[in-house]
Order: sequence, then C-alpha cells, then structure tokens
Amino acid sequence: MAKQRNRRKAKVVETPRDKNTPVIAEDPNKYKKRHPIWSFLGFRCDDEDWGVGTKGKTKVNDELLPDILRSLKSFEGMQWGEIERQTHDRGKSSNHWISRDELSKMAQDKLKQEHLDDIEELYSLRLNNMRRLLGVREGEVFFLYWIVSDHSSQ
Repeated sequence: MAKQRNRRKAKVVETPRDKNTPVIAEDPNKYKKRHPIWSFLGFRCDDEDWGVGTKGKTKVNDELLPDILRSLKSFEGMQWGEIERQTHDRGKSSNHWISRDELSKMAQDKLKQEHLDDIEELYSLRLNNMRRLLGVREGEVFFLYWIVSDHSSQ
C-alpha cells in the first residue's frame, strides 16, 4: 500500500484588499454618541477681555458662575450629536465650529498672542443669547479657552 502524504491547504489569514481602499480604524462619528467631557487645561482665566480674573470684562460673579455651571451640567446630560443639532433663530446652529478666517480680528489676535497659531478653528458653545464658550473639541472632550460675553466679538 502506498504511503499517503498529509496534504495541507494554505490558510488565508487576511483577505486581500485593493490598495486604494481606505482603512478606517475607528468610526469618526462615535463621539456623537458620547457625553461631553470638559477640560480647563487651556482656560485663559486672566484674559483682559474674555477671562474671568479680576482684569476680565466677563466678571464671573455670584450670578454668572452658577449660570455657566448649570449650562455645562445641562450639556452633560446630552450626547455630542444632540448638542450639535441644537438650533436657534430660523434654524441656525447654536453650537458649531468657527474657522479661523471667520473669527473676528480680536479673536485671531488672541490666538496669535497665546501662541495658538496652529489652531484652524474654534468650537463655540452657546450658553444664552450673548454668552459663548470658545475652545477646541477633540472627540468628546471640549477644551475651554475663553468665555465670551458678547458673541459679536468672537
């Protein structure tokens, strides 16, 4: 009787793919299903115009601070997707990105002054008709930079 050889089939470990097919390691929209996280690492407390220190025109006092904290707490009960969909006045977005070119000269100068020249856009969170929080959002984390009392100056 002839000796049988064990014939092995090659196993395909990975299905070959077209080189032009992009690889997505992570869903870029997964932050929309997450609750916001606040970071104050970059907050400019003593900014003369938009800070909260003794010099700041924003003047965080006994009335303003609770309003800001209530707003932040309210946002925490939402996911970023819900925050992004909030609108006001004829369907305009309440919370949105503002490109560097759309910022006021004052805001552009502040970015330069604070050595934040590499920032291409800021995220604006609406607290009320006039007051905004400006910062940078990375995923679900919002890095607060300034409190703006008159949003026409942002």
